[in-house]
Amino acid sequence: MIRLENIEKKDNIISAKVVTVEMEPQVFEVAFNLKTNEIVKNTMGKMTMSVGMAIAKLVKLAEESGENLPKKTTSVWY
Repeated sequence: MIRLENIEKKDNIISAKVVTVEMEPQVFEVAFNLKTNEIVKNTMGKMTMSVGMAIAKLVKLAEESGENLPKKTTSVWY
């Protein structure tokens, strides 16, 4: 599970601060260009399941919410 906070969309870039929910939580930031489908920021430094799930959640939020994005949300997977 991850928590996404400070969700923002500027032009075609959607971004968030991400916190993993673990015994030792990790905090990182991601940004994704919705037009080019490219990750433009990933402070984790590598592609992990948490990064992938954060990007997927941001894309889904952009598709479903348009400009009315929530400021925070969670993502859970099995």
